[in-house]
Parts: sequence; structure tokens; C-alpha cells
Amino acid sequence: HLKDIVKGGISERFTELRRMGIRTVMITGDNPMTAAAIAAEAGVDDFLAQATPEDKLKLIRDEQAKG
Repeated sequence: HLKDIVKGGISERFTELRRMGIRTVMITGDNPMTAAAIAAEAGVDDFLAQATPEDKLKLIRDEQAKG
């Protein structure tokens, strides 16, 4: 059973970003169940699972366009 390792201190970093008004989104090719577990452990605001490289680029560009 393989599992991505969430780096130490990352949850605190996401908390600090949230305090600054920055919304965090994890974009991953992992399946939704794995992505949800990692996102919860890391403390991100939202996640997109089963994303292709093209999906990732589109989401980043969409968010950048919003400012």
C-alpha cells in the first residue's frame, strides 16, 4: 500500500496562507479517495482529483485570471 507523505509543517503553512486570505487547492492525478485523505491531512481548502496535466494547467490559468 503506497501513500504520499505530507511534509512536516505543511498544515501550518496552509493555515497561515488562509489567515492571509489565500485559498489553497491541491491538484492531483490521484483518485478522489486518496486525494481527499491527503488534502485533509495537509489542510488545504479544496482539491481536484484525477486531474490530467491539461486539467491542472486550465485550473491554474482560471485562478490566475480571477486575480
